[in-house]
Amino acid sequence: MREVLGTYPYDYDLGPWPAGQWQTVAIELGRDCIRYLTGGDGGEFRSVRISRRPERFAAPPALLIVGEGPEAKRVSAARPFH
Repeated sequence: MREVLGTYPYDYDLGPWPAGQWQTVAIELGRDCIRYLTGGDGGEFRSVRISRRPERFAAPPALLIVGEGPEAKRVSAARPFH
């Protein structure tokens, strides 16, 4: 997993991942932290990493980029009332 909070990217291993199986990854944004959770087919998640969230990023996110390099996808923030 690559996390970029500002300028520099940091890579973290959230595994170990079982070979040949899908893993679900969830990201929870708290006011002062970012929690990364993983889960299998059972629907239960477990926290695998908690990062400090800089104060300048405390507002709701405007953009999420999923993927890496040319495979990256820009995902706009949800706007349920617009």
